[in-house]
Formats: sequence, C-alpha cells, structure tokens
Amino acid sequence: MRIQTVGLAALAFVAGCSFSGDFLFPGAIDGVPAVLHIEAEGGGPIIPVVVPVDDDTTPDVNEAVEAVRGATVYVELGPSGDAAVSGLTFNFEGTGGSVCVLADPELVYWNQAVGTQGGASTTRWRFPDNPYDDGDVDLNAGLSVYYTGTEGERMGNFAVQYQDSLGNTVPINLVACTIAADVTFNPTAHAGRGAPEYCTISNTQPGVSYTVALDVFSLPPDDNRLSLGLLLADGGCNPLIERAAPAIAGVLEHVNEECIIMGEAIPGGAEGFVYYGYEADRSWARSEDFEARFCSGDPMRAFCTDEFDAKSEAGLDCDYYTPENDDEKCYCGDARSTPTGGAF
Repeated sequence: MRIQTVGLAALAFVAGCSFSGDFLFPGAIDGVPAVLHIEAEGGGPIIPVVVPVDDDTTPDVNEAVEAVRGATVYVELGPSGDAAVSGLTFNFEGTGGSVCVLADPELVYWNQAVGTQGGASTTRWRFPDNPYDDGDVDLNAGLSVYYTGTEGERMGNFAVQYQDSLGNTVPINLVACTIAADVTFNPTAHAGRGAPEYCTISNTQPGVSYTVALDVFSLPPDDNRLSLGLLLADGGCNPLIERAAPAIAGVLEHVNEECIIMGEAIPGGAEGFVYYGYEADRSWARSEDFEARFCSGDPMRAFCTDEFDAKSEAGLDCDYYTPENDDEKCYCGDARSTPTGGAF
C-alpha cells in the first residue's frame, strides 16, 4: 500500500509539472523573422542574373563580379523559439535552361589542424577558428506546386504522398537539385557550418514557378541571428564559380565558392533586414578581410596573429560569445584552446 501511495504521489507531481522543452531552444527575437519569404526588389519572383561571359582567353572577370554583387540579396533570420524550423523561401520562373542557386551563411569555418604531419594543406589551418559566429543553412529547391510549406509562415519540403498497391503511403522526394558532396560517403550531404551551399537546377521549364527553400540548420551561437547572402544566376553553378570567384579572391589560380558572395556577416539591428545588392562597409569590420584571406589559399595564421596583436595593443579582449560591437569581435579562435599531446 505504501508503494502505491508513493507511486500516485509521483504521478501527481509529474502531472502538475510542465515539460514543454522550451528551455532547449533560443527564444524568438522581436523584429527578426524566423520564417521569411522574399521577392525581387520591385516585387514578384526573383529574376536570375546573367553573369557576363567573354569569348576572349583572358575575360574581364570584374564584369562578372559586378553582376554578382548587384544581384546578391542579404537577409537575416532568427530563432522560432520552439522546435519549428527557421528558414527562408523565394520563387523564380524557369528559363528553359539551367539556373544556379547559391546561399552563403555567415561566416567561414575550418577545423584546426593539430597533427605533426602534412604539408601546406595542413599548416594553413594551424590556428583555430572561432565557431561562435558561424551559421548553417540547408538548401532545397523544386517546383512550387510540390512545396508543402506555407510561405512566410512554415517551412516545408518537396514531396508528394504515393499510395502503393498494398495501401501503404510512401513519400516521394521531388527536390529538383542535389547538393554536390563527397560521393564516397554521402553524395547528397549538405555543405556544413559557415560554408556556401549551391546547386544547379537543370532544364527548368519556361515560365513555370520554382521555389527555393533554405532551412536553418544552426544559428550563430554568439547572437542567434543568422545573416546570409543569396544569389540566383542563369546557367549552371560551375561556370558561375569559375567566372566570379577568382576575381573576388584576388588571385586567379584560387577558385573558391566562398569568394562569390562577400560581406554577408552583417550586424543585426533592432529588426531583421533584407538588402538588395552589395554595399561596402555594411558588414562587421574586418569580416571581408577575413573572408578574403580564407579565399586566398594562404595560411590563416598571419591574419589571426595580427588580430590578436591588435587587440592586445588596444588593451581589449575577444568576446566570442556575445560581442556587441567591432571592438569585441574576433574571427579567429583562442590559440590557448589548441589541444596538445598527452603524457604516457
């Protein structure tokens, strides 16, 4: 009888408590949308930009850069406050050819190299990155008629329900573009933290509406506000990268998709933002220098050492967790956190 009494008391205690799980999620931020649907600057579907391509053996890549920067859209997303996925959608009409979709979340990320072996590819990453200012989005796109979400209200996917001869309901994935990845392990993996994600939608149907959906996989831990740059370009993604990335990097031999969209790390104000076109000095101070160094192919140590020395000379410390201004912002990580070999 005593056991039953204790059990009933425990059940009463559990029933009287609220286990909503809300504490597991960052709270929604007033004015910063969790789910957003954007249109072209003048309204309507986004129009793919035509990136100039010259027939000369030495094309003017600056024209491509100018076109890309003018067509880039910068947005900010925040947390939903619960388990609902944050994200963004936009529509475009098929052209009859290929269309490239590219999204670049803030900022850049690398795994610190701590091994004693390896050449330049290893020594380039000896200094740690600051992971607290990086976010991640997952890109999907398909025909608008198949999109299951509600624009500006709820994120969805591209799937239809098919009922087989046995009466089983089977979801059929109708995503129109596949993220390129390491085919050895996962041919459809998404890009990951701070990395640009892109895909080519081939043979689009002229005049037919397509939807691009970007699901927020992770928000930057330092402020839970994710800024990102978006680009829709006529033609495939490979020609876009070959044309636009080298000029921004400053060295033609280094082609890096991280270099296509620059200046996406933009400080958030009282409300979220949607900006059409690139603007100098709008992003966090030195963030574009940080990206350019990442794109150059040179080791990150020089940038990181200069950043640390400048803070020390000014008597400042890096705030990785909640920076509110440029003086507190650091893009490289704390070298003192570098792991060392243990003793036997």
